[in-house]
Amino acid sequence: MENSDIPDAPSLQMQMQSLKYFPLDDCDISQVSDETLTTLFDTAPALHSYEGTRVVRMSHTLVLKGGRGARPSEANILNLVAECDGSETIRVPKVYRVLNIEPDEIYGYKCLILMDFIDAFQLSNAGVI
Repeated sequence: MENSDIPDAPSLQMQMQSLKYFPLDDCDISQVSDETLTTLFDTAPALHSYEGTRVVRMSHTLVLKGGRGARPSEANILNLVAECDGSETIRVPKVYRVLNIEPDEIYGYKCLILMDFIDAFQLSNAGVI
């Protein structure tokens, strides 16, 4: 079943294609400072925002996740899955950088995670989560 077959189902891909330029398009990410990424986190187009956690689109290929639900351990898990055989069956984004690691009273630590954008159907849109 295609998205066009589902009434009133917004297509994330179509929404993002309408934005022809993202803040870090055509940039060498290794040359972008942590300070710049932190500043862009507050202004880049948001893909997801819920209970203090945001995922913002940095380029056509990158997202930055941050806030209460972003922890350094998440980046470690993504890297671990990518290194294992499971990476052939489980699509996981490549993590490029973990920055602004700060103590958090409830969860231990929070941070910003710069990773690949994977264009896929969100489980929250399917009523699963």
